[in-house]
Amino acid sequence: MKYKDRCARMSYNQMLYSRVREYIITSTDVRLHGDQASSGAAETFWMFTLPKAPENCIDEVYPNIYMGDMSAAMDKKLLKSLGITHIINCSQGKTSREVNTDSGFYRDVGMKFLGIKALDNTTFNMMPFFKSTSDFIDKALKGGGKIFIHCYKGVSRSATIVLAYMMLKCNIEILEATRLIRSKRKIHPNDGFIRQLCILNRQLYGEQT
Repeated sequence: MKYKDRCARMSYNQMLYSRVREYIITSTDVRLHGDQASSGAAETFWMFTLPKAPENCIDEVYPNIYMGDMSAAMDKKLLKSLGITHIINCSQGKTSREVNTDSGFYRDVGMKFLGIKALDNTTFNMMPFFKSTSDFIDKALKGGGKIFIHCYKGVSRSATIVLAYMMLKCNIEILEATRLIRSKRKIHPNDGFIRQLCILNRQLYGEQT
């Protein structure tokens, strides 16, 4: 692939990026922000409001797809009670803001495991993981399973992987996928991850505003 073509495929629509980012920051449906509801075009002061944390350690965000944080990932009894059969740890590791689990951790409860060592910063490239994780999710669901996708807090790395799956396997563009997931859990991928999802959106659906 020529350099110019490669750069074009790795570019993204700035307006779409701004719309997705604004929606994540300012979306104020009643469930998320009480009576200050809007469609994502809120007053300017919302732009300086930090996203609220999820209320629960785990939420079903799409049929048979669960998202959550480290505490849920470590609670095998809880996961078993929900019928979870597959796990994706999007923050695998032993340092701060990582979760130290592997396939051996879940062997006694019979859950299949996939781990990725992603960092929650704007320069980390999540795109190489989009296909493998989407295939893993798709296979789990088609086999009648339930999958739990998590990171440290269950809002950024795991959300990015779930959104990529919805785009790749469910034919849902990024803004609609974001709306669907945020109606179930207060996700807020970092800006770098949003840009990468916008690149994927362009590759799949072309120019969109």
